[in-house]
Amino acid sequence: MAFWEAKFEANVARDRDVRRRLRREGWDVLVVWECETEKPERLRRTLGAFLGEKR
Repeated sequence: MAFWEAKFEANVARDRDVRRRLRREGWDVLVVWECETEKPERLRRTLGAFLGEKR
């Protein structure tokens, strides 16, 4: 159990750092979780809003 907890915490920290670096370099970041792909119409709206605001 300790192995997986440590692995999860390391992944969370890594992802947070990557998002920070991307933002510092001028990128906009949108995180899409796999479970969000189960509702395609909602995902389309989310992506459309994210991309539409940048145009």
